[in-house]
Amino acid sequence: MRRKAGPARTCEFPDCMNLHDSLGLCSGHRRQRRRGEELRSLREVRPRNLSDEEISNWMLDRAVVVGECLVYSNYKDKRGYGRFNHAGKYALAHRFIYAQKVGPLDDALVVHHKCGNSSCINPKHLQAVTQLENVAEMLDRTNMLRQIEAQSVYIERLKARIAASSCYQ
Repeated sequence: MRRKAGPARTCEFPDCMNLHDSLGLCSGHRRQRRRGEELRSLREVRPRNLSDEEISNWMLDRAVVVGECLVYSNYKDKRGYGRFNHAGKYALAHRFIYAQKVGPLDDALVVHHKCGNSSCINPKHLQAVTQLENVAEMLDRTNMLRQIEAQSVYIERLKARIAASSCYQ
């Protein structure tokens, strides 16, 4: 015999109208709990009619603190850059924050993340550079990471040789 379907239950998180999945939460809030994050609204909707300065403050207030970085908490593209709709066009969050908090940005310059985190919108981590400087720094960072990885592999090999050696046992 089939059970009657009861009323659809919604997520227990305040103001979340998504359907209840399990444990009283929708899949998005359940994912936050599983990751050990503090439960927060799944999608922050920016109030309308804010000035550019108010928009930048709104974004910084909602950024997630990771180390010294302020990570953009809304939509990110596949490369990790924060994006949002501004005046009917998509804008990059880090460029917008730079222009509001640091100074005007020449179109010929790119905004470089000194921290290497493409989602970071901390104005202290942003720097206007040429595309050539940006690529050179990225390659230096990549080369440094490769060197660190090579040293880690070398250290692991040494540890294995020491463990296998009979003179240290």
